[in-house]
Order: sequence, then C-alpha cells, then structure tokens
Amino acid sequence: MTKPKTDPDDTGGLIKVSPLYPNDDILRVFGEIAFLSFYSDLYGEWSARSIAKSFEPPVYLKQFTVYRAKNVPRGIVTWAMLDKKTEKKHIAGKGLDEFDEWRSGNQLWIMDIMAPWGHGGEIIENIKSTIQEDSVKTLRIHKDQKKILEWHRAPNTTKWKIRSQAID
Repeated sequence: MTKPKTDPDDTGGLIKVSPLYPNDDILRVFGEIAFLSFYSDLYGEWSARSIAKSFEPPVYLKQFTVYRAKNVPRGIVTWAMLDKKTEKKHIAGKGLDEFDEWRSGNQLWIMDIMAPWGHGGEIIENIKSTIQEDSVKTLRIHKDQKKILEWHRAPNTTKWKIRSQAID
C-alpha cells in the first residue's frame, strides 16, 4: 500500500509563518512593539517573555493594529474574540495560552492598548468607529482595582454607551 502524497506546503489551516522562523513583516511588528514598550510606563516594566506571551498570538493571528505617525509607531491595539469560558479565564488573570483561545467565540475583547504618548483615547475612538460588532469589552486594572468596561450600542446605530462592572 502506498502512502498518499502530501503537499509539504499544506499547513492544515495553521499559520504559514512559524514563531521560530518569522518573516520580515512579523519581525517588523515585533520591533515596533519593542519600540513602543521602551517608552511605556506599564509595558516597559514587563519582561520580554511577558510581552511575547501577550503579543505573539494576536500578531500571528492578525488581530492587531499598529497606529503610526510619519511611519513611526505611536500605539498598538490587540483584540480577541472570546467565548464565555475563555472570558472567565481572561478575567481571572490566567492568560490566553493557546492561539485557538484568541478566536474561541463571538465577543470582541480589546486585550492590550499600548500608547506611550497618550493616544489611547484616539485609539478607542478609532476602534468604535471602525468595528462592526455592537459590543466591545476590555479589562481595566488600575491601582489594584479590576473592572470590565463594555462599550455597547443598539444594532445599526453609531451612539455608544459604556458599562462598568467591578470585579472582586
């Protein structure tokens, strides 16, 4: 019996670029993330491994946008589409370890916004003006307070409202 022929380029639906052998575009984005983290009060304190854990999945899954001025990065946003189980894991602070978790459901979550020069508000307004979803959530941790912020709107409208839910 002969073995069926397989295409060596067939990745079975996985990403074509290996994390161990990134292409030039991926390396550029990681360089931009490093550049932004150099100037970020929060991310500048993170280890390289922590930054990789938070940013590698959305970069490979193309779930990010880098904001630039004169072709220089000024901010980045990453997002995930979470199911209820993965939402609970994220809220509990356990991290998303598998790439599949970043695309596990239908609820849009902003995972990270890094804007060292204060462009966070502009990034949020850009997100709200460009997304199709009617709800977007993010986890906000500030001075040992953790809460879920949710921007929501009625279908086919542009007026957003915000809800805040404290987490124990």
